[in-house]
Amino acid sequence: MLLQPSTRARKSSCSPNGETFEGILNCFSTMTTCRGILRKISSKIVVLLLSHAFQACLSLRHDQKYSVIYEEKIGGTPLQISNSLISAFQNLSKVDERLELPSFEKQAFFTATAMVSQSS
Repeated sequence: MLLQPSTRARKSSCSPNGETFEGILNCFSTMTTCRGILRKISSKIVVLLLSHAFQACLSLRHDQKYSVIYEEKIGGTPLQISNSLISAFQNLSKVDERLELPSFEKQAFFTATAMVSQSS
């Protein structure tokens, strides 16, 4: 009789909506998922990718010919995206205490913060 190695399935809290940018940002909503992601990808790369994606979201939102793509692929309003980006950056900085944001990433963070503060 051959023994099968035991396997353990992990439940991912970010897989159902992972195909939208909002879904990806939700992957960074808890410290546990942040740690898991940072085991595979460096925090510098993560904030760079999130910052560029945020910039693309803002660009697509203002281009009328991409409005359908925006709603299908982004998955949230600019305010929701901004809140999620802020939360993601905050959680990433808690997980990686040495994380420093370069200028482009700081601009994305401050833009998101400004958008949230204007809506309040």
